Amino acid sequence: MLASKEPGDLAQKLEATKAALTKAGFTVAGSYSPYPGAAVIGVTNDELRSTAAKSEHGGFGAAVRVSVTQVKDQIQVSYTNPSYMANAIAWRGSSRIPRRSCRRR
Repeated sequence: MLASKEPGDLAQKLEATKAALTKAGFTVAGSYSPYPGAAVIGVTNDELRSTAAKSEHGGFGAAVRVSVTQVKDQIQVSYTNPSYMANAIAWRGSSRIPRRSCRRR
């Protein structure tokens, strides 16, 4: 899901995104750069981990991937759709998908 798209510097936007995620209650579990001009941040929080622990393959949903990518003169920030992931891994134990954890702030 596209969260933002604006001109800027990739390194600065990457650090600003990490700071915003931390401020929103997420823990940055790690990050990597799959190719020049792109970075992926893995984040989690207690709600995601708790919900993920209720399903056999829930670990796939214990983290949300956030990408920061340079596309021409724009920096795009996007993240995996939590509803899609919850359905893909068949989360159990709750009819409520932890959307609150991942919504735009």
